[in-house]
Amino acid sequence: MRLLHTSDWHLGKKLADRPRKEVFVQFLNWLLKVLKEEKIDLLLIAGDVFDGTMPSHEAQELYYEFLARAVKTGCRNIVVIAGNHDSASFLEAPEHLLKFLNIYVIGEAEGDPKKEVIEIRKESGEVEAVVCAIPFLKEKNLYVMGRDDELSGRDELIVESTKAHFASVVQEGVRVRGDKKVPLIGTGHLFVAGADVSDSERQLYIGSLGRLPKTILPAELDYVGLGHIHKPQTVGGDISRNYSGSPIALDFSEGSQQKLVRIVDFEKGKAEVRNLNVPEFEKLSLITGSQEELETKLRDLVRKGERCLVRAEHTGTMPAKDLSGRLKNIAEGTPVEVVHIRDLAKKQYYLSSMVTEEFVHEMTPESVFEKLLEDCYGLKSGAEELDEEKKQEIRELHECYQEILQEIRSGS
Repeated sequence: MRLLHTSDWHLGKKLADRPRKEVFVQFLNWLLKVLKEEKIDLLLIAGDVFDGTMPSHEAQELYYEFLARAVKTGCRNIVVIAGNHDSASFLEAPEHLLKFLNIYVIGEAEGDPKKEVIEIRKESGEVEAVVCAIPFLKEKNLYVMGRDDELSGRDELIVESTKAHFASVVQEGVRVRGDKKVPLIGTGHLFVAGADVSDSERQLYIGSLGRLPKTILPAELDYVGLGHIHKPQTVGGDISRNYSGSPIALDFSEGSQQKLVRIVDFEKGKAEVRNLNVPEFEKLSLITGSQEELETKLRDLVRKGERCLVRAEHTGTMPAKDLSGRLKNIAEGTPVEVVHIRDLAKKQYYLSSMVTEEFVHEMTPESVFEKLLEDCYGLKSGAEELDEEKKQEIRELHECYQEILQEIRSGS
């Protein structure tokens, strides 16, 4: 039997407020082609199908159209679990209809482990695998009744309860498999201690602990397909327990990662895993440095002539001068687009004030304001080189500042 493991699609997620429908469509079309060409028998989606609990109609359309097309590729079974970003009830709503297509959705863990154990069958009806489909575990699903007095705190309670839940579901899976020589496959959407995370991961519930030991994954499982961490990686170096990672870069911090899906063949119960790289459908580039370095790096990207979205982070010692305008002028008319700019030096400049206490006493409120305009933004109210829009902006800032000063003085 051949399995394809993927996770963390985050359908509907935007990047710098930009919709990414085209990128998601390209990925899903590529995946459909892979399902057919690789003759995949079981598709495993390990959580975070959507980016939010109330996905847009567009995101829903992408998901359901994919499922409808996937069952026509020769892929006989699909298992989907909910992640921390998904609405368990929303995913499960059409479960009875989807079962007729051999699509099994597990949205929320319940008290009965039988509901999380799925028999995967061939067209002949013969069982070819058993899946312990464990979704993202919320705290309300976790606590072991009667153990509160034995455990020292919330973290320990979560760890012990997670272990207990995995153990009970896997025990049921072992019982269902019986003496059949078929693989026992597990899922999970959680943060195992030591995992390497990206900026885009939101650490909620279990994810905020980062303490779940790899031993929570029972030894009886022949393969464990995990979700929640966006960077592909194994758990403790064990290739049979791993994260597939997100198939597309969801944040600029992931732009340099090689995205992939896992393809797993089972020979005599042993999992043989290989990686299949996902094409880069949209190039993301994070550039950092001084203003001069940012401009140089951006020109290098422009010279390559490739379509690319750029996030620029200014890390110089002083706030940059017209950083946005200068960078956008460099990229104008090219396939490179600067979509996010951060001046990290500006905050630091405010925190480590360059004006001495003695100098401040010698300045008027108006002169302090003028200095801030000049030093932090490169602006002077009387500067001739400013366009009318900038001059109007400064006039409005002055008017607001004067109103604030007047209120303070009248109230003193």
